[in-house]
Amino acid sequence: MSYGSQCDANDVCISTRWDDLKAAVQTFVQDPDVLDRDVWAGIQFFSQKGAYTDNEEDCNPDLYANPAVEIGPLADGTQRQEILDQFDVWFPSGETPSVPALEGAIRHAYDWQVAHPIRQTVVLLVTDGLPTMCDMQDTAFTQAAAAGMGLDPPIRTFIVGVSVGANRFTLNSVAKYGGSTEAFLVEDTQLSNLVNALKRVSANPLPCEFEIPANPNPLGAIDYGQVQVLHTPAVGPTEEVPYAVRRSGCGTVHGGWYYDLVPSDDPLAPTPSRIIMCPCTCASLDVGALEVYYGCHPTPSIVN
Repeated sequence: MSYGSQCDANDVCISTRWDDLKAAVQTFVQDPDVLDRDVWAGIQFFSQKGAYTDNEEDCNPDLYANPAVEIGPLADGTQRQEILDQFDVWFPSGETPSVPALEGAIRHAYDWQVAHPIRQTVVLLVTDGLPTMCDMQDTAFTQAAAAGMGLDPPIRTFIVGVSVGANRFTLNSVAKYGGSTEAFLVEDTQLSNLVNALKRVSANPLPCEFEIPANPNPLGAIDYGQVQVLHTPAVGPTEEVPYAVRRSGCGTVHGGWYYDLVPSDDPLAPTPSRIIMCPCTCASLDVGALEVYYGCHPTPSIVN
């Protein structure tokens, strides 16, 4: 990305992509809707060294696994300011090491997700182009995103492409393999377009793992063989999420859910405590609602 405002001989200045991105982030982190939804965020930048050729530092995912600002609540004014201050520390220069940057971001998001299981952690990569250093193959870019979805719990990758033009197909492919369907493409740098893209990504995706709700009948024990999980998307009808029994029963198309422990008939055996969505199902969850019903036989998952 080019950086700094560009001015002509008459001191008439126009903003660059970097200016617009900084302004979009500033608007986003202060948006009342974002703050009301208790969105948490951190930030990191690439390339780190601003080199124009492959080098050991810029091509090392470890650099990007340590954020410039750790993930924290945007409702905290200090967190917001620390993120905004970074735009005065970093300036876009050098080539684009997208693959190691994404690999490092996913690694950190996974570690953070494991440490904070009640929150849904995703990676958002903002770029104005394709990888131009380190591993520049389109397949490496998509494989990095796919690897995040293969983790347990999976980490989704969202892409915001700024003025990407012909790169649309590849960025959509990275988003698809990263579990977010398609990239948010902003063909110009209008502030409202960038802010809307950031807000849509942060729209509280549903958790892929959560504690089993208490039985609404306080005198009744939970029959783990008669539990249904229903998903109501933001748009569309409610549908049942099939029961996979265990992770190995997750279908690649139909998906499903399973317990952290397979229920046993032995009354002395440990009982399940959490419901976990299959990777395929987790990738499709967005805003909406999940409900757990007791006393109903679940539909079994279909293994593909």
